[in-house]
Amino acid sequence: MVVIGWTERLAAERLGVHRTALRRAIAGTSSLDPDLSRWLLALEAAHVAHPAPRRHKSIAGLLAEQT
Repeated sequence: MVVIGWTERLAAERLGVHRTALRRAIAGTSSLDPDLSRWLLALEAAHVAHPAPRRHKSIAGLLAEQT
């Protein structure tokens, strides 16, 4: 959920599950419905493959341009 940018609370709301159930799934003591798990993994992969464009360049990016 860190990659997606969701808090536990927001993720639970969007998934329609109780926060405790989500917290247990994250901790590995329980599991989510397989459809939800697949969807979350696909959403995470999409965020990794297509990150949001940055409005401001990082310092590393600016330094790289100077060389």
